[in-house]
Amino acid sequence: MSKSRWGQAIDQMQARIDQTLSALKTEFPHWADSSTGKWTTTADGDWTGGAWPGMLWLLARRSGQTKYLNAARLWSSRLKPRAHLQTAFKGFGFYYGAALGDVLCKDKDAALLALDAATSLKRQFDCRLGLIPLGDDAEESKDVGNSFSSIDSLQAVPLLYWAAAKTSDSSYAGIAARHTTRVLDIHMRPDGSIVQSSELSLATGKVVRHFTHKGLSDSSVWGRAQASALVYTAIALAHHPHEKRWIDRLIAGADTGGLRMCQPAWLHSGTSMIPPSQSQRRTPRRPQSRALRCSSSGNSRRPRRCAPSIVRQGNIQRRP
Repeated sequence: MSKSRWGQAIDQMQARIDQTLSALKTEFPHWADSSTGKWTTTADGDWTGGAWPGMLWLLARRSGQTKYLNAARLWSSRLKPRAHLQTAFKGFGFYYGAALGDVLCKDKDAALLALDAATSLKRQFDCRLGLIPLGDDAEESKDVGNSFSSIDSLQAVPLLYWAAAKTSDSSYAGIAARHTTRVLDIHMRPDGSIVQSSELSLATGKVVRHFTHKGLSDSSVWGRAQASALVYTAIALAHHPHEKRWIDRLIAGADTGGLRMCQPAWLHSGTSMIPPSQSQRRTPRRPQSRALRCSSSGNSRRPRRCAPSIVRQGNIQRRP
């Protein structure tokens, strides 16, 4: 019997991981040339650095091979200098790069590193703003610091919830919940679409302005911003499945805002099934944003149904 498509995909990913292991020395892979596969690397990992040890933890668990476990431990440890950086985005790197080592491989050093980062992240919470601001070390080209926020800061949520479970300290979960609610309230428009970024008043906590760091314009819908809202809201709901406010936001973002990205003419053209990165113009395709949106709704096969999973009373129900 031939391998399943899942098996084939995993084999290809393992081959790429082996290739990457042989190519890297001390710097983290950041992004690769799609035609040559050559990596652009960063010395400290930047905000994406945790994805690399995260893949190694996954492969160590799946394969049982010591070489992947040792590599995961090595690359996870190299994230340590970033643990106390003032950036909301470190939640992503230290969940996948370190906490996953505890979840999948019961690695004590990885757990300690993840807890160190999670504790630092929790301390970044600003009661005046009701959220964890981007921070002075946030990995954006401009408009960062303690008066700025973005939908991408929901990356903090998985690490905080993991830390709450690991330590039995509910304060981590409390911060995660408050951060989720506030960030969604600030960045979701009335029609369910997402504006990426915001500036807040440190004195009052009120929104000074909305804007975008990476989108086409302040009024456009950047694909990954919409996707981030959906997937991290779904993760938060896994921990608090009866939080109606989040349920409503998830449905609005999927059924309304998601339609900007999931229902344009490209969908029925018979060509690419990958949405453009912006909702207002013809732009390069972004498979990442579609994968994230579909994963949050539990449907990765039918793109025009990226949105229809409805959360009701803690259960996922499929619309007909």
